[in-house]
Amino acid sequence: MDTLITRYPVAFTDAADLPVIVPALPSVGVNTYDNRWTLSRSTALHGAALATVSNEVDGGLSLAQASVALRPLIQRAGDEAWMKFDGADDWIGLTGFARAQPFTVSMVARVRSEVSKTAIRLTSSGTSVQVVTTGGATPITDMRATSTVKIDGADSTDGAWHVITASYNGASSVIAFDASTNTGTTGAGDATVLTFGNSSVGVGNTDYDIAEIITWPHALTAPQTQTVRNALVAAHPTLF
Repeated sequence: MDTLITRYPVAFTDAADLPVIVPALPSVGVNTYDNRWTLSRSTALHGAALATVSNEVDGGLSLAQASVALRPLIQRAGDEAWMKFDGADDWIGLTGFARAQPFTVSMVARVRSEVSKTAIRLTSSGTSVQVVTTGGATPITDMRATSTVKIDGADSTDGAWHVITASYNGASSVIAFDASTNTGTTGAGDATVLTFGNSSVGVGNTDYDIAEIITWPHALTAPQTQTVRNALVAAHPTLF
C-alpha cells in the first residue's frame, strides 16, 4: 500500500503544527467588492483592543488604529464577532482612502445608544438622501455629502442588527436601511476619508457595534442593495 505524506507549510498550521483550514467567506450576492472586513475572521480574543482588521480582498488594506486609547474592542458570541465603539472617541479606518464616485459602502451594524450620529464619514460636498419611517418624516438613515459625506446611523436604539448600504452616485445615489430604500442626489464629490466610529475630521460618534464592512468601486442599484442585504442576513444567522 502506498502512503501519502502531506507536509503543510508553517503559514498554514497552528501552534501544534496541525493544518488550519480557513473557509471561504459567504457570497454577498454582488461579489465585485474591492474591500471586505469581517470581524468573525479576526484572531483577536474577546475584549481585545483592535489595532487592525484584516482585509479579505487580496492586496486590500487593513483597517487600522495606531493609538491604543482609541481602539474599538472586539466582542465575541459563538462564531460571531464585532467591533464595539465606546461612544466617546474610538475609531478605526483607512489612512489612504481615496474614492471617486460612483462607489458603495455597506455594513452590518447596530446602535447601542444615542441616535442620528455618524458611523461612516467620507469627505465631500452635496445634499442629503434619507430613508424615513413609514409613520412619519423622522429619518432612520441619512446619507449626505455636505461638508462631509457620511452615512448617519439608524434613529433606533432597538439593539437589533441592521444592514445599512449607501451607493454614492451623484443624482442617482441610493441608500438602504434593511428593506427600506430611497434614491436621490448627494452631489458629485470624491471621498478622501473612511473611518468607522469617531471621525478623523473631528465630528462626533456614537455607540456602535459593527460586524462587517464592504465597499464596491461602483454604485449598487436599489435591487442589488436588497440582494446584498439578504445575503448578509444569511451570512450572519446568529445576529439577525
